[in-house]
Amino acid sequence: MIKFDAFINAIHAAILSANDALVSKNLDVLDKFFEVTEDNDEFKSTIDEALTAINNVLQARTPGTERLTRQKVTSMLESVQELKEALSKKSVPEADIDQILPDKLKPKMTTIQFPQKTDSGVVMCDVRVPLITLVPLSMTQISEVQFRTELEIQIENDELLVSFTSSQSETPDEIKNKSGGSSHATLQITLTPHHGTEGLRKIVEGYEKILRGQIPS
Repeated sequence: MIKFDAFINAIHAAILSANDALVSKNLDVLDKFFEVTEDNDEFKSTIDEALTAINNVLQARTPGTERLTRQKVTSMLESVQELKEALSKKSVPEADIDQILPDKLKPKMTTIQFPQKTDSGVVMCDVRVPLITLVPLSMTQISEVQFRTELEIQIENDELLVSFTSSQSETPDEIKNKSGGSSHATLQITLTPHHGTEGLRKIVEGYEKILRGQIPS
């Protein structure tokens, strides 16, 4: 036999674990319909290219016809130094870069062709469509848990102990109608479809609105 509170805690932990597993599964929608943008890498690459170009100018490695006068080079150098000082005052540790520039998600897209009537006849028009607008979203959540099972109850040292009954020939309802100290229940977990959060619905509605504007009338 086991303690009654330990029995209840085990049931509670199992329900929480099952719910967490469903939440994790529902989050897979992000991997299916969204992908990480590379804006940060592109931004850093652009800065590196700009710095290289400035360095080439300062080192007079540009073609002779494009070389700047000494006065202009000096002015550019002063501007770069001022910019460097301004950036150094606002610089952040490398470890904090990801926190300041977090990954951005963009919808996975596909191209669908729509017929469009023109003066020269019917032509096919390409429309970029977010995948998330093409698939009905359905998530799963635990709406309620009904626990019902046969238990034998015993009190030892002021503690309530329970165990599962060993009877296999009678149903819980038949045992319930008999006199005795057992309590009875049935385990029933109900799963219902969940149509996503309000935020996700708003995102999909926004994509659908843009999509309607692209489709030829």
